[in-house]
Amino acid sequence: MLRAGGALGAAAVIAVAAGCSSNSSPGNSASTSSPVTVGLLFPYSGPAASYGALFNKAVQAGMDVVKDKYGTSVTLKTVQEDSQNTAQGATTAMTALASVDNAEVVLSSGTAPGLAAMPIAKRYGIPLINGSAVD
Repeated sequence: MLRAGGALGAAAVIAVAAGCSSNSSPGNSASTSSPVTVGLLFPYSGPAASYGALFNKAVQAGMDVVKDKYGTSVTLKTVQEDSQNTAQGATTAMTALASVDNAEVVLSSGTAPGLAAMPIAKRYGIPLINGSAVD
């Protein structure tokens, strides 16, 4: 359980770095950038809801690392959608992250939710990072 949470925290840092590099232009020395919207596709209801809470803590830890390292030059914004830890729930949630929340990168967990979200992420050109220890 802790290993998966740590992986998600690390994934958040990697995702942010990838998202930020697309927001910056060569020679741009501005001290702030537009926020990077990180979608969280985790189970927030049902039997696996405790994992959603754990993964949120891991993402917050990753965001704290980014803030400590980059200060205000990187601004992160998270948006959450409930995967319900099911393929059907993840399909609905990923569609909302892509079309309503405008997530630039999405962190997910679990095999069925990750596989269900993948075609939607591809369609919208959104990097999808599944931090689950078994995926």
